[in-house]
Amino acid sequence: MARKNLNNIKLGVFILAAFILFTYGLYRIGDRQSFLSNYLTLYVDFKDVKGLRPGNNVRYSGITIGSVEEINILNDTTLRVRLEVEQRAVQYLRKNAQAEVGSSGLVGNMLVNIKPGPGKAELVSPGDILKTNPSVEMNDMVDLLAVSNNRIEQITHQLLQITEKMNQGQGSISMLLNDQQMATHLGQSMQQMAATSQSLNFASQDLAELMAQANSGSGNLGYLVRDTSLKSQITRLGGHLDTLVTLRTQPVLDSIETLASSLTETSRLVNNLINDLDTLFVDSSVTRDLQATLHNLEQGTYKFDQNMEALQYSWPFRKFFRKKARKNK
Repeated sequence: MARKNLNNIKLGVFILAAFILFTYGLYRIGDRQSFLSNYLTLYVDFKDVKGLRPGNNVRYSGITIGSVEEINILNDTTLRVRLEVEQRAVQYLRKNAQAEVGSSGLVGNMLVNIKPGPGKAELVSPGDILKTNPSVEMNDMVDLLAVSNNRIEQITHQLLQITEKMNQGQGSISMLLNDQQMATHLGQSMQQMAATSQSLNFASQDLAELMAQANSGSGNLGYLVRDTSLKSQITRLGGHLDTLVTLRTQPVLDSIETLASSLTETSRLVNNLINDLDTLFVDSSVTRDLQATLHNLEQGTYKFDQNMEALQYSWPFRKFFRKKARKNK
């Protein structure tokens, strides 16, 4: 009897263990996880999980690599989510990866989406806490769309006002659209700009041809640019000019020197003459002699005039003076 009871106890323990294993297997299958696969535990801290629950998927660049196991409240601003990630994906996950809460569609189930981080980093280790990338919520998107809608409405209202003013003929734009004379002037200006542009095009073509000729060494500009002997020729020409200037200017310089010597001698003679004149005018005896000489000359001239007048009435010269008088008359 005791042996039979022991067998019943063993059977009950076996059945209970089998039931527990079966239940655990169903739980793992229900969470979409393989019972035989190996997993790595990672953590992510969020301020808001947005309806995320244990059992939701974990995706890496759109591929499901694990699931959400547990969500705990650390404090009033932080929620820690425990992730179970498959070992096959660990070789691609690095410490700088960024996690965010998303959804499989606009109204789909929530999930944790992991994206590669910028730059290089080490591979994740068990128990690492991944960085978070704030995601845009639907409410935020709706608010942003509302703000954008209000702005579009304001812009539309302003455009309507501008259109009404243009239709009424107000403003510079309306003048441009309605004034025929201004439109004519604008057309003429455009034609002049086109002609100017064409002239500039021709000038640029001529300049391009000139530069091409200069680069090829043809023409005067090309000769100046390309000729390597020009410098030596200019040097020789400068030497010849120096020689020519020296030959031509040396006689002139000699003549100027001779003229300067003559002017010096003339100046000396003039100074002597001035000194003599000063002596002449200063010496009273010379002055009296000069006055007497002038008086005698005056007396002699007067007497000579009388003699000539008397000579006109003398017989030998009377006929001559009459003939001269008739000729003058």
